[in-house]
Amino acid sequence: MRDYPFNPLKQSTEQQKDIVDSLIQKMNLFKDNEEMVKAESTFNPQRQYFYQCVFYRALNDDQNLPPLDPVIKDYLTP
Repeated sequence: MRDYPFNPLKQSTEQQKDIVDSLIQKMNLFKDNEEMVKAESTFNPQRQYFYQCVFYRALNDDQNLPPLDPVIKDYLTP
C-alpha cells in the first residue's frame, strides 16, 4: 500500500456553498412532497420492450417473443 501525499483542501467560500445548495435544489425531483417527473410518463426503452413482450405473449401463446425493435435497440446501444 502506498501513501500518496496530497495538498490540503481549500476551504469553500459561502458563495460556492450557496451555488452547490442551489444545484442540489434544482436536481430535486420532489416539490411539496409531490413527484415532479413521473416514472410512467418518461420514456424507458427496456420497460417499453417488456410491456411489448407481455402484450405479444397474451395474444400469441405458443410463439417465441418478437425481436427487439430496431428503434428501441438504437436507444439501448448508443
